Amino acid sequence: MQYPRFNPPPVELFTEWRDNTGEGSCVQIAHGPEGWVGVRDSKDQGTGPVLRFTPQEWTAFKDGLASGKLS
Repeated sequence: MQYPRFNPPPVELFTEWRDNTGEGSCVQIAHGPEGWVGVRDSKDQGTGPVLRFTPQEWTAFKDGLASGKLS
């Protein structure tokens, strides 16, 4: 099933949430169907909002971080 930007996949379809800080206090990222990426605050697991990004949006974000455009 394809998910349009205005109707992203439900949170239940995302993989296991992961964080890279090792401290558990930052953001967590999970991958969903068709390359979608979910991002949430690690302090609000299950209660806070989940931001959902298309594969293209996620790539643009990562490229912006790597190039220093986002700091």
